[in-house]
Amino acid sequence: FGSSGRGGHVCPLRPHWSRRASAADPPHDPPGNYLSMFCFLLQGLPSYGAPTSMMAYMMADLYRKGGTCLDYPRGGSGAIAAALARGVTKRPGGRLLLRAHVEEILVEGGRARGVRLRDGTVVRARDVVSSADVRVTQALVPAGACPELHEHLRERWRPFRPLRSFVHLHAGLRADGLPRAHCPDFPAQWGVVDSWADLEAPRNMVLVSVPSLLDPACAPEGFHALHAYTPATEPWEDWEGLDRGGPEYARRKAEAADFLLAAVERQLPGARGRVVLERVGTPLTHERYLRRPRGAYGWRVEAGRDLPGHTTPLPGLHLCGDSTYPGIGVPAAAMGGHICANNLLSVAEHWAQLDRIPLWDCELEM
Repeated sequence: FGSSGRGGHVCPLRPHWSRRASAADPPHDPPGNYLSMFCFLLQGLPSYGAPTSMMAYMMADLYRKGGTCLDYPRGGSGAIAAALARGVTKRPGGRLLLRAHVEEILVEGGRARGVRLRDGTVVRARDVVSSADVRVTQALVPAGACPELHEHLRERWRPFRPLRSFVHLHAGLRADGLPRAHCPDFPAQWGVVDSWADLEAPRNMVLVSVPSLLDPACAPEGFHALHAYTPATEPWEDWEGLDRGGPEYARRKAEAADFLLAAVERQLPGARGRVVLERVGTPLTHERYLRRPRGAYGWRVEAGRDLPGHTTPLPGLHLCGDSTYPGIGVPAAAMGGHICANNLLSVAEHWAQLDRIPLWDCELEM
């Protein structure tokens, strides 16, 4: 990771520190800075707010015996969605409905009985599982249908507040003269930090990835695919109320792209001149396409506190996703879904599923 103030790189660090990093660590403390950055990128909080259990697991996974390892899905993040889809459709009776916007969770006889889509289609089910943000789920249940549910959702999530949002740049670059595979001069992932004093400050950190360095199928021959973004530090207030079709929104998007490209050029000088395709995402993009209130990444959860679980006072309605325990991020959200699924299974079915999970073994020197 390079600093936008000084350039260069911090050498890869091993987890052999004898003390815990804290919010008071001075900006010149490389181990403390690294730990805080790692924690922040995992769950949106520096080291003072990150659970030790989570960090121990992630460090063990990253620093496997024989070197570092950061897994990347072949085929890009879309491959994860495709795998989830296969998990549904390969089972007898499993169906996946696309472009099926849910407008309402149906409550009949004091129980969730299915959903009504925007086009009026009704899909009935024994149980309804919502992975939407808890505020979205609450709005889908008609007022008065289950007062206990609305009270439960308000009170259980009252202690938590949402994280900030993002600005994204997805770009296609001409690859002539550039390496075609990951290397020190052109890594598949890097970051730029302006100041170590406050990792949560708006636009203080930019992460960049070039997936085509790992998987050539991510870009056409002769080009690279690049993604640069701010990790949950973009204030919603800076974008709230803007007309998506208006000139001010277009100006703000252009300014965000310019900022992100400046960060990219810390590692890749002249990147602007290579851009052949550019797409900018904003907090409004997150709100619209991902149904995220205020475009938020997820809920801010400090160490020592846990998000609520997956059952509700409304029979037949279950929750999963990053609004529930254990929280944000792909691994955590997947685990929440696993917990929720096991709530619907018998004990025997639960144990049968656990038997399918291979043992995971990792040696970690501390």
